[in-house]
Amino acid sequence: MFLLPLFQNGFVIVMALAASVRTITDKKKRPITWLIDGNNFLGQKGTLRDAELLAERLKPITTEAAEQVTLIFDGRKGETTRHDTLDGPMFRRVQLEEGKIADDFILELISELSKASKSNRVKLVTADKRLRAVALSTKPTVKSVVNPKVFWKKYLPRMSGQKKRAAENEVAAKDSGNED
Repeated sequence: MFLLPLFQNGFVIVMALAASVRTITDKKKRPITWLIDGNNFLGQKGTLRDAELLAERLKPITTEAAEQVTLIFDGRKGETTRHDTLDGPMFRRVQLEEGKIADDFILELISELSKASKSNRVKLVTADKRLRAVALSTKPTVKSVVNPKVFWKKYLPRMSGQKKRAAENEVAAKDSGNED
């Protein structure tokens, strides 16, 4: 009789742990949209200074790393219309018209994504403190804000497969060196 209450309590604990493990493993990975403040990115030390080259380097990002990557640039003098270019299934480049700034456009996109589905998630790349603060106030939609330098050194190599290919090449080089 003394063991019965202990067994019952243990059973309840085991069942609670099993339920929590099930909910953790049952969670589907939520789609992540990366929004990149292009002009802010180009203005950072240690990153590219050319918009065309930046766009080319972002194109190889894989679908496992992101659902959509959008690079947004402030309006340039003489631009009368917005240019929206879709390069591949997941990379989009937006050049705003004269007088429009990327910060406002980014905040509109975040709002649209939040309204479209509560499961949408955004990671924003910017060093702009005001944009960062406003974007983070829309949690859980905005999952995080990443500094452009950190994105360039840490995230981009992983997302575009450069880090994986480097590791595979290293393994292949070791394997070919062992064939004596």
